[in-house]
Amino acid sequence: MISSWSLAAEALRTWGDEVLVPAIEATQAEDAPLVPGDAQCQWCPVRGVHRDFTCPARARWVLESDPSPEEDLSTLFDAPVSDLRGHYEGFLQPVDADRLLQFLERVEVLAADLRHALYQAAASGVDLPGRKLVRGRPGNRSWTDAARVALYASKSLRLRKGVIYKDVLRTPAQIQREVDAGTWRKLEKFVTRPDGKLMLVRADDKRPAVEVDNIFSEDSSND
Repeated sequence: MISSWSLAAEALRTWGDEVLVPAIEATQAEDAPLVPGDAQCQWCPVRGVHRDFTCPARARWVLESDPSPEEDLSTLFDAPVSDLRGHYEGFLQPVDADRLLQFLERVEVLAADLRHALYQAAASGVDLPGRKLVRGRPGNRSWTDAARVALYASKSLRLRKGVIYKDVLRTPAQIQREVDAGTWRKLEKFVTRPDGKLMLVRADDKRPAVEVDNIFSEDSSND
């Protein structure tokens, strides 16, 4: 979804001269303040390559955004979970859960950036106490020369074509790129596309909310 609005050309020029340009110039100063936030930090070019492995200002902002800094967050989960059917009495309330999730989402992004920065440092030979580089699982096997293997398998080993090759119908997207519009319109009636998976996002997300039945309702087929 794209946001748009209309304004006079002169107003746009005034905004550029009085707001945009001064703001850009302010960021170039050596003593420019670091103002972290969800929106601006995602575009920062030094997010994961800062000399301190992560931007100190951003890390401080994330950790200080703890929704309940005066209490131990673990106490939010002291009450037993007795019912997941929409009844929150005696457990974490939805409003608290949202605040906690916002905090944890920021921590997740910070952790990913820090992990990337530390990996880059370790790969450059920096000794990191408590961390080390290891090899992961090997990748998928592949033929060094597919054409040569196919010829050898069929001629020398006399393997059947069905053993060597597997015929697979190309995807709608692949076929559409190869045919003209008229041909595609005739094929399009055979195309199906599943809906996107449900995602839990912030309430200020621009996508419309989806109305769904309560999967924990009393008459659920999973009972």
